Amino acid sequence: MTDSTEEPRSLPDRPNLRHLKDQAKNLLKVGGVKSLTEAQFQIARLYGFASWPKLKAHVDLLEETGQLKQAIDTNNLDTVKTLMTRNPMLHRARLVMPRMGHLLGLRNAACRGNRPVP
Repeated sequence: MTDSTEEPRSLPDRPNLRHLKDQAKNLLKVGGVKSLTEAQFQIARLYGFASWPKLKAHVDLLEETGQLKQAIDTNNLDTVKTLMTRNPMLHRARLVMPRMGHLLGLRNAACRGNRPVP
């Protein structure tokens, strides 16, 4: 599909797993590969990932990070706690927010299991 010396493509700001799966299916349909697994591998490599599971995990983490940011923006501590309990990787997620102090207080409160001071 791509020359191994090419620079990997950048994922869009908000990558969509359905779109990536469709890219793999289209690659299979046009005969560029012999199986869906091979097509998914080629798509992963196109974006600079070692495998489809690594690409999928990255996209899933980005989606959950967006959900975490939304929960923080709306002061939804229960959702923050649920997301961070379900995926400990979110404890290290990079969130760009204008009120960083508020973010750290809410995230730390969620980790401790109590409500932040308003």
